[in-house]
Amino acid sequence: MTLIIALIRPEGIWLSSDNRVTRSGHLEDDDTPKQMYIICLPWDGGPRVLLAFTGLAEIYDGASMLEWIRETTRGETRPAMEMFNHARD
Repeated sequence: MTLIIALIRPEGIWLSSDNRVTRSGHLEDDDTPKQMYIICLPWDGGPRVLLAFTGLAEIYDGASMLEWIRETTRGETRPAMEMFNHARD
């Protein structure tokens, strides 16, 4: 189970998620990041994304989900919606 807490106020947005990974109810790792910060185009004022995720901590080849998200969204520079569509596809 993943706990994600988001707080949105006029002063800013805060996002926090736990780092625990369990498998079949047993602790597997207590230090696995499940959130990241993404800066989108244009660099000097474009959208900022706070992303946290639940679900699989690893994909089929043993890579971490956070690394998969980084690799999938990295590369060609895209505006925010194009990046999300690319990750979805």
